Amino acid sequence: EDENEEGEGEGGGGDGHTSRLTNPGTFCEFIIFFLVTAIFSVVGFIFAFCLAASVAGQSGAVAGLGIAFVSKPIIFELNPSYMTDFLKRNYCWYDEGSDTLEQCLSRGLFTVRLLMMVLGLIGLVLFFKGTSAYVQSRPSRSRRSTTV
Repeated sequence: EDENEEGEGEGGGGDGHTSRLTNPGTFCEFIIFFLVTAIFSVVGFIFAFCLAASVAGQSGAVAGLGIAFVSKPIIFELNPSYMTDFLKRNYCWYDEGSDTLEQCLSRGLFTVRLLMMVLGLIGLVLFFKGTSAYVQSRPSRSRRSTTV
């Protein structure tokens, strides 16, 4: 008789997925956790996600992390000197027999831009996942009982 206790959460269904958060939260919670995570990036996400006591808080943290990830490629593209200076200091060392500095920088810029595009796409996915999880957790207006 007690076999179903382990796999079924409050949502039922027996699919092994248990949800600890049943409180949908408020829009204000979503925005606060979103802003904390968007401003403080990964550290803010860890802080916000651990402190969130509602679906709105956790969804806001995930959406904020997505926006933080999307902002990084934009910053790199709008300030190309930041990227080239970083590559000169950390990636391209000038040796007599190796590539020229321009070849090294062009190869490095291509790699960094590719990684930034991937980071941006992951950020968009996280943003839409967090936002859709919040919207789906909200009670539907059609469920209200209308008596005539």
